[in-house]
Amino acid sequence: MKVKLNSITLFVVLVALVGIFFITKWLKTDRTERNFDVMAFQVDSAQISTIKIKAVGQSSIMELIKTGNGWKVKNEQIEVPADPEAINRLIQQILQIKPKYLVTKDKSKWEECLVTDSTATALQILENGKVSLDILVGKQNFNPQARSITTFIRSMDQDEVYAIDGGIGMSINRGINDWRVTKFTQFNASSVHKIDLNGSNVLVRQDSIWFHGDQPVEDSLVTNYLTSIASLSSRSFMYGKKPENKYKLATIQLSGEQMQPVTLSRYFVKDQYVVHSTDNMAEFFNDSTIARKVFIEFPFIQEKIN
Repeated sequence: MKVKLNSITLFVVLVALVGIFFITKWLKTDRTERNFDVMAFQVDSAQISTIKIKAVGQSSIMELIKTGNGWKVKNEQIEVPADPEAINRLIQQILQIKPKYLVTKDKSKWEECLVTDSTATALQILENGKVSLDILVGKQNFNPQARSITTFIRSMDQDEVYAIDGGIGMSINRGINDWRVTKFTQFNASSVHKIDLNGSNVLVRQDSIWFHGDQPVEDSLVTNYLTSIASLSSRSFMYGKKPENKYKLATIQLSGEQMQPVTLSRYFVKDQYVVHSTDNMAEFFNDSTIARKVFIEFPFIQEKIN
C-alpha cells in the first residue's frame, strides 16, 4: 500500500513539473513575442530625420524633414519651413505606437480594418536616413464611454494587424498647410519705440510719450494699434512666385531698443491683397483682414491706402 502511494505521489509530482515546464515555456514565448511586437514599432525621437506621409487617396508623398535649426515640409509643389510645435506633437504620438493586441493575421480582413494600400494612410519614419518604421494607419474606433480611440495599424511587410491607443490617423491624414508656419507677427508691443510707414509717416516714442512729427499724440491710440497687430496668424497662404517689389503698396517698419526690427509689407497682386512679415520670412499670405488691420488702421495715416 505504501509503495502504491509513493508511486501516485511521484506521478503527481511529475505531472506538476511537466505542467510547470510547459506553462513557463508558454509564458516566456508569449512575453518574447509581445516584446518583439513592441520593439518592432519603437523609434528614437532624437534620431528622426524624416517623416513621410501619404494620405488616403493621395498619390504624392508629403515629407517633414529635419534641418539644422528646425523642420521643413515639402511636397511636389512647395518646400517651406514647418511648424516645430506641430511636428513635436506628432512625434510624441509616434512614440506612443505600441500594440495593445493582435486584431488579425488574415489578409482578407485588411479591407475591413482599412489597412490596405488604398484605404490607409502610409507613415514612414527615417532615422538618420534609414527607415525605422513603415506602417499603414487604418480604421479608428471611438469609445464614447471611455472617451478613447483605438486605431488599427499594419507594418508594410507584415500580415498582422494590431490595435494601438490613440487617434494618430487624424494627426497625419492632413494637408500640407496644416504643417506650415501660420505666424504673421509675434513681437512685444511695449518694446516698439518707432513706427515708420513708407519712410515718410513716422511715430516715435520719447520718454513714454508718442510723437507724430513734433506733435504729441494720444498714447492709447498707438498702444491699441500695436497690441492689435503684435500677434497675428493666417492660414491664407499664397501659392506661386513671391510678389515683385513693383506690386508693393506700403511698408511699415517697427523698431525698438529691445527687439528685432520687424518689417511688414503689403502688395496688390492679381486683384488680391498680399501681406508679408519679417517675423515669418518664408511665407506670403493672401489675407485682406490682416492687410486692413495692419495698414488701413495705422494711426495718423496721411495717404489713402486702398
